[in-house]
Amino acid sequence: MNDSIIQFNNGISRIRDLNATIKQVDKLTTNLIDVSDLYRAQIVLVVSTLDHFIHSFVLEEMLEIFNARRDATNSFNEYPIPISIAQSGRPTSNTIASHIRQKHSWLTFHDPIKIADALRLISDKKVWEEVAPSFHISAGDLKIKLKLVVDRRNKIAHEADMDPSYPGRKWPIDGQMLSDTINFISELGKEIYIKIK
Repeated sequence: MNDSIIQFNNGISRIRDLNATIKQVDKLTTNLIDVSDLYRAQIVLVVSTLDHFIHSFVLEEMLEIFNARRDATNSFNEYPIPISIAQSGRPTSNTIASHIRQKHSWLTFHDPIKIADALRLISDKKVWEEVAPSFHISAGDLKIKLKLVVDRRNKIAHEADMDPSYPGRKWPIDGQMLSDTINFISELGKEIYIKIK
């Protein structure tokens, strides 16, 4: 099992533990203590965990291709490498890893299109068509489901989760919504790993 999926599973476990703690706090306190922002923080964290997993998984598998332990894809073969690296002879795995990390550092891999773009570097499989049957929905519906989670994350991260229809009020959120989101992202990461590894 790769470090990327181990780290992903550990990250999901920490989020579940924190969610259980928040639910207990919610039960033990009155409505005067609003824990909804703790739920919102968890949405940002779980999407970040998926993003980090895709970054790590793609890096690991690109290095596997570089070291001839996995078949190259067209996207991998077209991946740009600086001339300075090419002039130094055959670069080391560390040099390639450093370049990939630097090149991907400003990218996010949580949008369905961006995830598919990243995974094309390591596999010719169509990720959403591969993964969707495990969720008993179409590839299109799976992408929409992930997009809704990412859109909510973006509302929380960039708009303070404020509902423009009701100025001064935030979009509703509760523990069940958060649990459903954590479960979905957890299964999605695991299925991507199983189908694309």
